[in-house]
Amino acid sequence: MKNNQKKLIIYLVSGSLILMIGFGFSLWHNVNQDYQQLQIEVAALQQQIRDLEYQLPAELDKAIAESDSNVSVFDYQYVEMDRATRMVTTNLFITLKEAREDAHYNLVLTDANEQEKSEYGLEHIEGMTYRVSLPLFKNFNYTLTVYEETFDGVQTMMTAGEIELPIHDQLTQDRVYVSQSHSGLEDGEFSAGFLMMVEDFGVANFGVESVSLEVWHEGKQVVEETITNQLEEEYSPELLEAYNMALASGEIDSDLSLERYIKEEDIDLSSYASDESGYYYEDRFHVSELDGVDFADIEVLINVTTKDGEKETHRY
Repeated sequence: MKNNQKKLIIYLVSGSLILMIGFGFSLWHNVNQDYQQLQIEVAALQQQIRDLEYQLPAELDKAIAESDSNVSVFDYQYVEMDRATRMVTTNLFITLKEAREDAHYNLVLTDANEQEKSEYGLEHIEGMTYRVSLPLFKNFNYTLTVYEETFDGVQTMMTAGEIELPIHDQLTQDRVYVSQSHSGLEDGEFSAGFLMMVEDFGVANFGVESVSLEVWHEGKQVVEETITNQLEEEYSPELLEAYNMALASGEIDSDLSLERYIKEEDIDLSSYASDESGYYYEDRFHVSELDGVDFADIEVLINVTTKDGEKETHRY
């Protein structure tokens, strides 16, 4: 009996020790994980501080330059583009903090590649705002300065420094964004759905020309489909809001579709234009070469060509 009691005590003590050791390892693991997470967060914070230290002087210089500048607002608008010559008609708008009636204002444009300078007179629109429309070469970024010239020929620089006009960077880089909504592959049945946003600046000949879908498996292309005609254009949030308000107020019948609403109300879609256009794609089809293949083992590419000749490829 005593031996059994001793054995029971030994078992209980051993079990308690095992539980304590297990708890200790678990606690150590959790603490270690928390410590690793803390290290990651500290590293991220340190990177943010380094970025801020790098950006702060530039931001301060920019703020000082803006305070010293007599240019209140600079804006520009792409109007059209000639694909053959790669010339982009661009409206430039300059709003001054103050202007003289006995003076006229000129813009000096410098291309960043060849450092060639050209001077153009600014047309007064209203108030303190002036404009000039120029054909600019898409291959270049530009900088500009603004000068005031009085009737007696005295010139005064209105900008504290050069204003950047990054046409080349803006028109040739990162104009397409693809957001995956769903995808799958089962028994060779491939399915995909995605939203694509294209920065076209509200100009028709910067829009989408063609979109194709490629599927690759083990270095071999098994699908190449042109899907341009399958894209459904996404209407602007402002237009959708106007349509929903018309439905809610009883202004239009509840069964009137958005497309019919646009047609019957003679909606001018250009009034809802923005710098981006949205498109949605959804389809499924069988690919015999993908029978028995997992989705993780394939690569899906979306190729987009815009009407101004730019090409981007996105991995899905």
